Amino acid sequence: MPSFSIFSLRGHQVNGRRWFGLLHPVAWGMLLGVWSAAVPGAIAQEAILDEQVEFQPAQDAYTFTAEAGQGIIIEMVSEEFDPFITLLNPAGDILEQNDDYNDTLQASIVLEIPETGDYTVLAGSYYGQFGGNYRISVKPATDFQLVYDRALELMQSQDYGQAAEAYEAATVLVPNDPNSYLGRADALLRHQALLLGESFGGPNDLPPEIRVDIVANYEKAAQFYRANGNGDFAALILEQAEFVRTGEDPGALPPGEAIPDELIPDQVTLDEATPGDVTPDGATPGGVTLDELIPGGATPDEVTLDEAIPDEGTPGGATPDEPIPDEAIPDGAIPDEAIPGGAILDGAN
Repeated sequence: MPSFSIFSLRGHQVNGRRWFGLLHPVAWGMLLGVWSAAVPGAIAQEAILDEQVEFQPAQDAYTFTAEAGQGIIIEMVSEEFDPFITLLNPAGDILEQNDDYNDTLQASIVLEIPETGDYTVLAGSYYGQFGGNYRISVKPATDFQLVYDRALELMQSQDYGQAAEAYEAATVLVPNDPNSYLGRADALLRHQALLLGESFGGPNDLPPEIRVDIVANYEKAAQFYRANGNGDFAALILEQAEFVRTGEDPGALPPGEAIPDELIPDQVTLDEATPGDVTPDGATPGGVTLDELIPGGATPDEVTLDEAIPDEGTPGGATPDEPIPDEAIPDGAIPDEAIPGGAILDGAN
């Protein structure tokens, strides 16, 4: 099953790349070059070995004979690494290469042989990473495989109108293949977006007959994906079909509608999230107002330190202006002279 490659009108996400503070190899070369030129007596020495080569990762080679006009399909599948195949023509030149065919992890090449002769398939892994077990095959291609592959090529070249026709031909050849219906819906949608340009703002701008065609292909694709056991993927496609049909995002809330309580974690309300039932009017925990906390109804600017700290709030009943009696200081506490200005240190002992 291919990845969900529907041309989504509901937005997309771009994943950024993160660069670390390593100096680029080119910058290193420039730095070393400047350093070498600055060192007195730096003289170029004759190299003992100086070769310029292209690194070729490990790969297996297979040869087969084919005739001009013959349709073939080459497939390489592995569960242990990402396969990569290259097809060489009789002259040894690269004819085609493939990594992830149709957004899958298998590598496939589908083509009509251009000339009779011996062809070579190079089987390896993407980026030359470590390999493992794999299966490779070269078989005659069916008409469906050739037509479907043509549709994929047209999509890559952004010829969406021709791609839609190729996908339709594929549905005729194999009526129960979901990929062809999904591909046709995708091609039709992209083609209209290309034709309408900046005036295309969503499904409501689609011509009515095209809109109906797109929805029908989405629904066909969902039907056959579900029949193949891919119910979750089918549900995603049906959501897209509904969006194209109505022009409304199935996951969006109507204007002015609040988020349902069940969507809020733990169903926490504003009242429950506010400690002490604090209200916007400035009430404090327990419903006590600010005026009740300030002696005599004074404002914060008028309150003195003596008024704000009750007598019983300091050891021995001392106020901030009076020193703490010696008997009130536990053994081992900081002596009076160690406290600047007679200040009281909470937790000094």
